[in-house]
Amino acid sequence: MENKEKVRENRIRRKLIRMGYRLTKSRRRDPQAYDYGKYMIVDMNNFIVYGYSGTGNGFDSSIEDVEQWIAEN
Repeated sequence: MENKEKVRENRIRRKLIRMGYRLTKSRRRDPQAYDYGKYMIVDMNNFIVYGYSGTGNGFDSSIEDVEQWIAEN
């Protein structure tokens, strides 16, 4: 991961913590996997708030999608 991307991700993580949520990232290591590099927002009770595909594929949001969700909430 590039340094700029990590800084951006950490900034988003801090914003979400202040809002009472947590940013989780897919642990997939295979770049060909569907949810590689994707994110999900979870509340402090581990309920998925945003970023779940609902089809069993798991993580479904890009970092841009997460930023948009923060801006709308």
